[in-house]
Amino acid sequence: MFLPLVPPIPGIEDAIPATRAFGHEEFVSDQVVIIGGGEIGVETGLHLAQKGKQVTVIEMKDVAAEEAKRVHYYNMFMDAVEEYEDKLKIILKATCTQVTAQSVTYRDEAGELHTVEAGTVLLAAGMKANAACAYRYAGCGKQFFAIGDCAQQGNLQTAIRAGYQIGSSI
Repeated sequence: MFLPLVPPIPGIEDAIPATRAFGHEEFVSDQVVIIGGGEIGVETGLHLAQKGKQVTVIEMKDVAAEEAKRVHYYNMFMDAVEEYEDKLKIILKATCTQVTAQSVTYRDEAGELHTVEAGTVLLAAGMKANAACAYRYAGCGKQFFAIGDCAQQGNLQTAIRAGYQIGSSI
């Protein structure tokens, strides 16, 4: 279990964690802004673009989905993004300054403010581990090991590796 990181942006309480969009696409408007262009933000944006939504992803760094830079995966990922360039726009080197129910305002690298209209604002600014949730079960068995998002924020690959390492040491 993970918890979304919530940056101190005025109005951010109007944003919905990006992970909640999957399986609930009918509740996501046709005009979407995603705050955060890491792997989760770009994957969510790509998924919603494939569903016909107009998506803008706003990322602070100078590259989108930086953590996806594994052999061949990043190129395959970006090829898919290019295929939907008419539905998916990624803005890099941008810092969100305000969220409202209808828009997101950001500052570009030149310091200029821009506003993007949005019927739905999704938050993909990162995740943090929820160790407290996992440790509620610590006394249920003979041994207990916290892996995946219960130990540290990661992805499926890091959780599988951690599980393998622990399984190999038992």
